[in-house]
Amino acid sequence: MKHRLCVTDLDGTLLHSNHKISDVNRKCLQELGERGIIRVLATGRSLWSLKQVITTEALFDYLIVATGAGILSWPEEELLYSTNILQPDITRVYHALEALDVDYMMHHGVPDTHLMEYRARKGCSDFWHRIKYHQRFASPLNPEAIATMEAVTLFLAIADNPDMYQVLKEKLAPLTVISTTSATDQSSIWIEVLGQQVNKGSALSWLLKHLAIDPDHCMVIGNEMNDLHMLDAVPNAYVPHNAIPHLLSRFTHVAHHDDDGFSEAVQHWLTKV
Repeated sequence: MKHRLCVTDLDGTLLHSNHKISDVNRKCLQELGERGIIRVLATGRSLWSLKQVITTEALFDYLIVATGAGILSWPEEELLYSTNILQPDITRVYHALEALDVDYMMHHGVPDTHLMEYRARKGCSDFWHRIKYHQRFASPLNPEAIATMEAVTLFLAIADNPDMYQVLKEKLAPLTVISTTSATDQSSIWIEVLGQQVNKGSALSWLLKHLAIDPDHCMVIGNEMNDLHMLDAVPNAYVPHNAIPHLLSRFTHVAHHDDDGFSEAVQHWLTKV
């Protein structure tokens, strides 16, 4: 039997709105493991943040973290792959964000992406909410230290102006710039700046090659723009009913994440393979 792979996003996809894995989805993940199907969790969260909502129980075999900047085996937490922003791009991103007068954080390398330095320019409420969540690991950014920093995983800006995404995307090319909706207030715009070609799709492609699995034997489900590259990477791609309109117009729909759309997608996929 050929190996198969099931990949799911976390927030807004696998988790319900209470930030928990439902009994239905938990049973589905366990049954996938019993069938020998490799289970991959792909998230924008850091490893530390991820551990706040999942345990080390054997529900997954691999983690894609920080929007594709790192891949780890699970639950061993062995780092298999990582990529960073290096100088002089660190300095370039810093100046671009400073010019836009926006609140942002700069995260350390995988697996320590929960460690951050931050710049409060406007001090929006969602920004401070995220700082509070990471308060043990966050400290103000010293601008004089930027030029000596060798590597960071990502910059994350929190904005209220949707045009800021396009400005940064054009100004910072060929770095990866991704816009997504805030995981906390569901309204602010989170703009992530990562290294070149860093996204969940490129990380998934690396993992498929590493495991010698054909994309035809893989399914993916996600709900936000940072899931687009991995949804595009395989023919069996699903989105829950709560996904953003751009994804709903392109991929197979399943139930809302609060109605176990993940489990529905898995059952649909298994009837095809």
